[in-house]
Amino acid sequence: MDFRVRFWACAAAAALLSACGGSESVDPCSGTPCAEGGRSDGGGSGGKSAGGATTGPGGGGHVEAAGVGGSAGEGGSEAGASGSAGESGSDAGAAGATVEGCGDRKLDVGEECDDGVESASCNANCTKARCGDTITNLTAGETCDDGNSSNTDSCTNACKLQRCGDGFVWKVSEGEAGGEYCDDGGESASCNANCTPAGCGDGIVNKTLGEACDDKGDSSTCTYFCELTRCGDAYTNKKAGEDCDVNGQSATCDFDCTFAMCGDGYVNTSAGETCDPPATGTCSESCKKL
Repeated sequence: MDFRVRFWACAAAAALLSACGGSESVDPCSGTPCAEGGRSDGGGSGGKSAGGATTGPGGGGHVEAAGVGGSAGEGGSEAGASGSAGESGSDAGAAGATVEGCGDRKLDVGEECDDGVESASCNANCTKARCGDTITNLTAGETCDDGNSSNTDSCTNACKLQRCGDGFVWKVSEGEAGGEYCDDGGESASCNANCTPAGCGDGIVNKTLGEACDDKGDSSTCTYFCELTRCGDAYTNKKAGEDCDVNGQSATCDFDCTFAMCGDGYVNTSAGETCDPPATGTCSESCKKL
C-alpha cells in the first residue's frame, strides 16, 4: 500500500478508536494489541477515558493517576474512575484535596487571618477586622457596622450605634423610628440634653438657655417665662395667688401683689392713702389721717 494512503488510513482509524481506548483492539498502525483500559502518554493531568490511566508531569513530579479524578504526585497507583491518587503524591486532582476550614487557627489559602474565633483583629469569617467591613465585631468594640461613612444614620462611621449626646444628628425619613432634632454633644442654648430643640415651655429646664424652671406655663413656683415666681417681678401669676404685679406699688396694686383698697391694712400712698386701717381715732373711713 502506498505510504501516504497507509498514513491517512492509520490516522482515521486511530481517531475512531480514540487511541486504543475502550474494549480490546489492535492498533491499526503498529498492529500491537491494546488491553482494556489501554494507556496513552501525555503531558496533561486527568485522563479522558473511564478507567484509563494517564501519565504526565504533575504538581509533584511525573504522575500517574486515574480517570476524571486528576493527577497526583509520583508513585501514585493506577485507579478507576474515582480519581484517587497514589500514597506519595503531593498534588491531588480536582476531586482530591479538602481545604482546611476557617476556624482551625491555621492560615489557609483565601484567609486573611484565623484566630479560631472572633478576635479584636480577626472576624469570625477569617477576614481582618476593621470598621466599615459590614461585619459587626463585638470583640473589637463595634456595636454596628453598616459599611458606610455616614454619621447621620443609625450607625456612625466609628461603628457605634447612634446615641443622643455623641455629637452626630441622627436624621431619619418620615415614618421611621428614632432620629434626633439636634445633638450638640450635651446641653446648649439651642439644644436640650435629650436632643430636642430648646425652648421655654417644653417642660425641660435648660440652664444654658437661662431657664430657672420650666413647667410648660405658669405654676405656683414658675412663670410662663421660665423664671421663678416672685411678687414684684412685674408679671401677675394667678396660679401663685397674685392679684396684680406692677413691680412695686400702684394706685391699684399693693406691694404684696394684692389689689389696693382702703381697709386692707396696707397703706398705699400711690392710692392716696395716709393711713390704714380706717375708722379709728386718727384715720378716717377713706384712709386719710385726721
